[in-house]
Amino acid sequence: HLHGDDARIDALSIEFLNTAIHCCGHFGDVARALQVYEAIPMHRRDSVSLNAAMKCLIGHERCSDAIQLFRHTPHTDDVSKLLFLKACMKDAHFEGDGKRLIAQHRHCMNERCIEFINAAIDFCGHYGDVENALHIFDSMPAHKKDAITL
Repeated sequence: HLHGDDARIDALSIEFLNTAIHCCGHFGDVARALQVYEAIPMHRRDSVSLNAAMKCLIGHERCSDAIQLFRHTPHTDDVSKLLFLKACMKDAHFEGDGKRLIAQHRHCMNERCIEFINAAIDFCGHYGDVENALHIFDSMPAHKKDAITL
């Protein structure tokens, strides 16, 4: 068993712990993945920790848990945000949450990674918001438009 104040956790690198979360999720041990995530002290968790835990939860149809994890974690990046949008697409109860996230980043969409932009376009299309999907696409600089986006 792992505990946040356990000296064993402190001795392990964050990269090792993040890999452990990913591996547990990959092999279907969601409980163990979350146990590792929760054992990491908050000050040591990074966006990769969050992303691994969210990917595990989404991959095992626990989208609302992934959304809650995102909401309660200060360390997010574009990957965390695109995973949040993917979780919102799998559960229509969270459509408004996804729309709010996109709206928060509309002014700086060009600064986001292409994967997040694609997820935002996909999200809008998924919920039938073609106008916003086209707006996001049209506002992208030419160098960010690629075969995946097209």
